[in-house]
Amino acid sequence: MKIQTAADLMEQFIEDGIYYEKKYVETKLKDNKKALKNILIASDMKRHEYKNLNMVAKFIPRMIYEWDEKGVIEYLIDYLVPEVYIDCLTIDHKKIASIKNWNEMSKPFRQKASNHIKLNFNTTGKQLLKIDLEDHQTKDEQKLLVEIKVLQKKNQFLVDDFHMLKEKMVQCNQLKEKRKLPCKYGSVSLVENKPTYDLHRLLDVFGESLFLDYGHVNKQQLNEFVQKGFIHKKEVEAFRTLKDIRLDFVVMSIESEQRMLEGMNRRNKYIQNNCS
Repeated sequence: MKIQTAADLMEQFIEDGIYYEKKYVETKLKDNKKALKNILIASDMKRHEYKNLNMVAKFIPRMIYEWDEKGVIEYLIDYLVPEVYIDCLTIDHKKIASIKNWNEMSKPFRQKASNHIKLNFNTTGKQLLKIDLEDHQTKDEQKLLVEIKVLQKKNQFLVDDFHMLKEKMVQCNQLKEKRKLPCKYGSVSLVENKPTYDLHRLLDVFGESLFLDYGHVNKQQLNEFVQKGFIHKKEVEAFRTLKDIRLDFVVMSIESEQRMLEGMNRRNKYIQNNCS
């Protein structure tokens, strides 16, 4: 029995119509959410609950900040020991690329590289996957929600299928060797993810200046430091400037919303209980 290559798997996924269905459901879901958002945007309410459908639609404000990254890093270095603050930092790949011969210099500090799958489509592939909804019917709130509920469930199955497909593709020996395999509808590539580093070793060898010039702050970890009391919220806020407030629109089941809130509460309690 012939072992399927990554290219064979790509062809089968397209010919079975699964990839088209995935793109169709994604597009339809996006359009329906946009239509529902346009209906609800004028309301004074930011959260809309539909108990008959077990659904919630809500607007969530997201603050968009511009950060003084170097200032934050200097602050962390001044107030925390290296063993702690290093967990809040990463390397800015765009900035670090300006160092001559960095790829060669950084080899001893790089962790094992990971890869991801990229599908590339030729004209035939693009034509097969072209989405045309052609649905000009005006739908009310309830109808849109019913459709969104069905599409979200279907989309999750399709996303999971696609994830499993890519996991199989990554294991293809031919793809590992050649990095790119052609097929009838284009090609499939194995692309190396951006490198990750042993930050503790980088700090030992290059010192704090490397992070001051080429570092990036993990804002989630920074927030955890604030919650643990390692650093002060007001002092951290001095390094950011509010640029915009984005209003995100989300639709989910009531249970999903509850699980999300419970998860956030558990996480906050865990952080508070593990303060040192």
